[in-house]
Amino acid sequence: MLDGHFVAEQTSRSRTGCFFNFNGTAGIWRIATIFDAGGWRHSTVTEDLDLSYRAQMRDWRCVYLPEIQVPAELPMEMNSFKSQQFRWAKGSSQVARQLLPSILQADLPAYIKWEAFFHLTNNFNYLLMLLLLVLSLPYQLYVTYDWRYALFFYGPLSLSTSFSLISFYLMPSDSPLRIGSLGIC
Repeated sequence: MLDGHFVAEQTSRSRTGCFFNFNGTAGIWRIATIFDAGGWRHSTVTEDLDLSYRAQMRDWRCVYLPEIQVPAELPMEMNSFKSQQFRWAKGSSQVARQLLPSILQADLPAYIKWEAFFHLTNNFNYLLMLLLLVLSLPYQLYVTYDWRYALFFYGPLSLSTSFSLISFYLMPSDSPLRIGSLGIC
């Protein structure tokens, strides 16, 4: 999962000039960048995401270097993993609440605003999926259809929508396990 994040997401965000989040794995910061962006703030649980977005909004160019691999620790237990994921979800929601209005009003290209919006609000997809599930329940309970319809419609639909997710996780498998890479702001 983290390899997919580093190899696909961070690399493409950096190469296209979109905002990407500095994460705590490894990075080099100019002191002037930190001061110009307002310093480290403790108003979110993901200070690194907050600072990296504020720095990029102040026209600092951040560069992601995927070819430099940095070892990092992964959670050893499921409770630690769940705790980490909760912190990341909460932190990105906090940063979205604090910075999205400024990002959307900033003099930035539309594609950067869109990508920042989707990046910072990606955890809201789970609420939308829950809503979709609840709204589809009456259809599933009261509409009957032939098993062939399900096989020839839902089968290919499920496989085709799963392909992007599967390819996302298979793509980094071509490279050695990365766990972390270097970001420079």
